Amino acid sequence: MNFQKGRADLLCNYWRNTNLLPKNAMLQDLMARSDVLPLIRQLEFFDCLPRRAPKFIFMDSFAELTDQLFINKLDQWQFCCGYSDLAHSEVFSREYECSGHMPLGKLKSTYLSLFDLFEKRWGRVPIYFLHFPIALESRPLYIERYHAIVQAIQEISKLRPNVRSIEVDGSQVRWPSDAPENIRSFPYHFDDETYLMFKEKDRSNALGALFLKAKAATTVDLTNSILRARTLNILSSIINVGKID
Repeated sequence: MNFQKGRADLLCNYWRNTNLLPKNAMLQDLMARSDVLPLIRQLEFFDCLPRRAPKFIFMDSFAELTDQLFINKLDQWQFCCGYSDLAHSEVFSREYECSGHMPLGKLKSTYLSLFDLFEKRWGRVPIYFLHFPIALESRPLYIERYHAIVQAIQEISKLRPNVRSIEVDGSQVRWPSDAPENIRSFPYHFDDETYLMFKEKDRSNALGALFLKAKAATTVDLTNSILRARTLNILSSIINVGKID
């Protein structure tokens, strides 16, 4: 199961209260980017998590790094996405409150809460946490957030051996050379060698196989659709809870 807009605190909120799950239909006329709407819709099914323990939980940092939390003022249901993904019209401002990025001071405690919920449901399943490289990023806000997330996950991994913090050498990260200009200028799309570095970073056969499949799919889709590329990309903003065949 994939939840690409599943920020850690949002998932904790959903887990404790399913009344907070998003109502995708109410957002259709309020999006600046229609391709993000299906990613929010995925979270309507968060209460359908399998009872049987998965082989692993596959996460990355993108939602905590960039996404902001929005709350419906009337019913209090919630969703996360990029601020510019929404059309901030008068109607939107009247109906929704922006709660901003996840506070840096709450990163570690929120990750621990989410991992506790995973453990309560499935036991200590291996958690692979990939840190989205910020080597191509120039905005201080996101550089600071990146380092805070890395610190939080690394501290947790020392306490919980099932949590693996996976980070690549930023000096080796490059822009994609064969992507359209609108993608090439986005600091979270990378060349093929960057994805291979993630594969080499972890020696798990199962995770390595997943990297190979995802990389191949991304290479095909990168020039066709940002949405499909980020859906299939091993660094897309997702939490994958599932099994490898």
